[in-house]
Amino acid sequence: MPRAPLLLKSLFLILLAGLLGACARVELPPIAQVPPSLPFSDSRDLQAALSSQKKILNLTALADFSLVSDGKTVSGKEVILLQGAKAMRLEMLSPFGPPLLILVIRDGRFSAYSVAARRYVRGRANSFNFSRVLGFPLEIEEVNRLIRTDLSGDPEARWGPLGYDPALKTYVVDLHFPEEEGKRRLWIDPARLVVVRAARYDHEGDTILEAELEDYGLVDGILFPRRLVFTLPRKNTRLSLAYGQVTLNGNLDPSLFELVPPQGSRITDLD
Repeated sequence: MPRAPLLLKSLFLILLAGLLGACARVELPPIAQVPPSLPFSDSRDLQAALSSQKKILNLTALADFSLVSDGKTVSGKEVILLQGAKAMRLEMLSPFGPPLLILVIRDGRFSAYSVAARRYVRGRANSFNFSRVLGFPLEIEEVNRLIRTDLSGDPEARWGPLGYDPALKTYVVDLHFPEEEGKRRLWIDPARLVVVRAARYDHEGDTILEAELEDYGLVDGILFPRRLVFTLPRKNTRLSLAYGQVTLNGNLDPSLFELVPPQGSRITDLD
């Protein structure tokens, strides 16, 4: 059975989207002009078209994951539950079915339980506490948005000029955020209007995170990627998620987002 710390790290690497962004000083490779044959030439029009699409609010999924980091591989299955933008439950399953690790986030608080270590940790769901527990910061809003693949609908984002990637045959746009020292770049399929690639850069223009969203298909009337691949160049890490079962915008019992410490567990309060 894999050790709990490695499993916990692999669980959260899935969510690694709330690191540093990029600022105005970032110099990224230039993007080409949009061909006149495509329907949008202005990023504001594309943003409006994307915002009118049906959104993913609740999500239930069973996924196979594979994490390769520094030559070591961890793989298995996990359950992902999302209710709105604030509630989340993740379960990393053992080969026999029962969970090895459980994480619950709700109303700005989080709790996590490692079955192998019998350790229960709780505190505020902020980047500071996640950094203390996991070694790197996470923001719950970004975590939630990444899992729901809602990468273009943040109202705080300022969209740059619309461009084109001839190699991928996609739109390209840079997103800026007033309170972030960072920048994101999105690659958007012109025909289906879905994000097929995303990247985050630090203030010097170095890549922090790359994400590829593949194998889109209709799930409950919404185009949803069956496969997600995340690459963290600085950590020499690559994570793949392959969804086997997905339900979108279904009803979820609120009790699923409560995690009581099991009897006999070691409790750590971070606040």
